[in-house]
Amino acid sequence: MKKKKFWLITVIAVVGIGASSAIAYNQKVKADKQARIEAYQKQGATINKIQEKVNKLYRDKQKKLLAEGTSQEKIDAIKKDLEKQEGKKFNADLAAKLNTTLMDFGHVTNMVELQNLTKNLFDDKGAVVDNARFDEVDKKIVKLKEVKPQFVAVQQKIVDNAKLQVKKIEEATNKVNQLFAGADYKEVKSEVNRGEFNKVKNLVNEIRQEKAKRNLSTLINKVDQYLTEKEEAERIATEVQKQSQEAQSDTNSSSSGSHSNSSISNNNTGSSLPKSSGNNNYQNGSSPKTSSGRSSNNGRTSGNNTSHGTWTPPQDKPGTTWEGEETDKGQMDSDSGRTWGTIDW
Repeated sequence: MKKKKFWLITVIAVVGIGASSAIAYNQKVKADKQARIEAYQKQGATINKIQEKVNKLYRDKQKKLLAEGTSQEKIDAIKKDLEKQEGKKFNADLAAKLNTTLMDFGHVTNMVELQNLTKNLFDDKGAVVDNARFDEVDKKIVKLKEVKPQFVAVQQKIVDNAKLQVKKIEEATNKVNQLFAGADYKEVKSEVNRGEFNKVKNLVNEIRQEKAKRNLSTLINKVDQYLTEKEEAERIATEVQKQSQEAQSDTNSSSSGSHSNSSISNNNTGSSLPKSSGNNNYQNGSSPKTSSGRSSNNGRTSGNNTSHGTWTPPQDKPGTTWEGEETDKGQMDSDSGRTWGTIDW
């Protein structure tokens, strides 16, 4: 009897212990499961929180463009949160969510990098910087062109603006170089004119980069000074030539006037001879006498008498005198007894 009672107690104890163990095990299983659930929930909450931060970096739900205020600082902060998830185990759902977050974060990171690269192409005044790094920008554009075409299109316009400014600088530099005879910029080409200079100057004025514009303007000013001096020299030469031509014209006019006056003087001298009424006979008896008793004319009174009484002016020089022989013809009956005569020259 005592032996049966012992075995009964032993069985009950064993059953009790087993039941307790089973209960404890079940509780542990439940606890572990709950812990895992809570861990997954916590991980999920963390991933969701990170995803929300990533989403805020985009302007729209389709994640086509960056939001205003998206910065590298925000990118770096999210990157640290993601690094903390490395090495952890996730269920399939959380793993898929995390991959989506990583992909969105990767795109937004590249977008911010491209935006920073394009921004660094310009100074604070919107002018392209010296030695702009287009190679990195172009690589980033190629990387994002397929996944973020709308964003890339916006950035491409900005890059094209910078490249256009560089092109204008290169074009203006080339045109300025063509104004000089050598690479040392010491001598301006002699064939350069003001019109060509003005065209090049306008190209330089269109440059927005201060450094390039300042350097090219220095050379342009040198060309301007050269042209100003050249134009002044040409002006003076033209003025001297004009004055010389005017002086020559005055000289020719004076010479022509002197010749005309000489001809007039000669003609006047020839025409100063006394007039004749038809011949050279003195009928009034008052003909002038020379010291030798002959009539003398200080002017030129002789000429060729014709039967018609016309007088031909002699071709003698001024001052020539003529002598004639007087012949007394007697006393005139009809003129109060005055005598008359003739003179043969």
